[in-house]
Amino acid sequence: MATEKDLITSRIILRAILPVMKVVLEDVPSMKKKFKGVSARVLFHTTEDGKDIGACTGIQ
Repeated sequence: MATEKDLITSRIILRAILPVMKVVLEDVPSMKKKFKGVSARVLFHTTEDGKDIGACTGIQ
C-alpha cells in the first residue's frame, strides 16, 4: 500500500511531466513532425483502496 507521501509525490511528478511532454511535442520541430496528425490521450491510472489515482493529458 502506498503511503500518503508516495501518493503526493506521484501526483506532483505526473502533473509536472505530462504538460512538459506536450510542450516538447508542440515546440521541438523534429518531434512536431513525427507527431503531425496524431491525436492521442496519455493516461496513467491506478486504484488504491477503491480510490482512482492518476493523471491524463491530450495531444492534438
